[in-house]
Amino acid sequence: MKKALFLLAILFLLKVPAFSQAIDSSNEHKLADSTVADPRRTDALNIFLDCDRCDRTYIKEVIPFVNYVNNKDDADLFIMVTQRATGGGGTEHLVSFSGQRNFKGINDTLTFFNPPNTSADFTRQGQANILAMGLMRYVARTPLSQNISINYREPVGSERRSLSQVVEDDPWNSWVFRLSSRGSMSKDQNYENISSENTFSSDRVTPQWKSEFDFSYEFRQRNIITDGVVSKYPRTDWSFRTLQVKSISNHLSVGASLSSSGSSYGNIKYSLNLHPAIEYNIYPYSESFKRQIRIQYTLQMNYANYMDTTKYFKMEETIYRHQLAVAVGFNQPWGSSNFSIRGGHFLNDLEFWNFNMFGDISWRVYKGLSVSFNARASIIRDERAVLKGDASLEDVLLQLRKLNSTYSYSFGFGLSYSFGSIYNNMVNPRFSSR
Repeated sequence: MKKALFLLAILFLLKVPAFSQAIDSSNEHKLADSTVADPRRTDALNIFLDCDRCDRTYIKEVIPFVNYVNNKDDADLFIMVTQRATGGGGTEHLVSFSGQRNFKGINDTLTFFNPPNTSADFTRQGQANILAMGLMRYVARTPLSQNISINYREPVGSERRSLSQVVEDDPWNSWVFRLSSRGSMSKDQNYENISSENTFSSDRVTPQWKSEFDFSYEFRQRNIITDGVVSKYPRTDWSFRTLQVKSISNHLSVGASLSSSGSSYGNIKYSLNLHPAIEYNIYPYSESFKRQIRIQYTLQMNYANYMDTTKYFKMEETIYRHQLAVAVGFNQPWGSSNFSIRGGHFLNDLEFWNFNMFGDISWRVYKGLSVSFNARASIIRDERAVLKGDASLEDVLLQLRKLNSTYSYSFGFGLSYSFGSIYNNMVNPRFSSR
């Protein structure tokens, strides 16, 4: 009986494609009015949309007058959408249009502002609207332009107010505050884990000033139950930081941060750190969404009061150091890359220094082939807070205290390849997981 059912299932699967094709053929005239038989729009513009956080299904539904292709090299127009946070907690979406083939040299950039605490539907409508407006100068050069009509909606009520009026009426003077708290608890016969994390932050961003305040407190405890005896292993971390930055020009900024922190894991009862800095961006800051090369020099005064004696036999100390950092970032049609190096040493003792490198790159090699790499490495020669003496087995296994290490590194690699039809215009939401 089981063999018979198995054979029937195989025959059904083999017949399904033919059966489905017969249904599609018999009902073709019924679907002609509601579905495009050919997924390509013959005279339409071929576009490649590079947007990680776009609702592509929605965009294809509301912008049906272009061909969405899978490979950048097959596109007449490359569209890249990048995002950056605004001072009020919202998001600025920057949409770059780069013409290719017959449209080479026809480029444009538009922006869409997404206020904080807005719905996903509002965001996708705004993205689709700015995409449609940017496409018009290119679609106007295709035969499909005769099927395009443009409508205008007259603003009403508060929409008539100018941006300057809205800012003047802001009772918070551009300040944004955020509070968050979360906790967790898990338990079985042998282990119990408790954790809580509380954060507060506020910031104010204007073209001339940037102000940030952050506070966090984290508590974690693991309890191990052995023969009815509970052994408790707590860990606490807290930090406070304020940053003030002044814009000098479109390339130059100065600022300073003041911070304090404590960590049972790091053997720090409390610390106080003052870091004045100057930063120069080779490219204008207004182009940071697509390219930047920032050079930052920082002077640092760090006072630390330790919970226990360090390996240098210190219970407290004040350290003066300086640091130079270079950060490079690009978002281009070929992909994106970020690279940074950071190094510094004590001003009064060159024996203590550190050096850090980080890099990642995502590269579209050819059509559907993309590769990505990321790597991080650190050389540590200035760790001062490590406790003297050897760590116990519990300290090591439960990560209760910081151990001495002179280096760390990590790396990753990714590869993706897609092939087949270059067109992906059609939308079919059936059995969708989202």
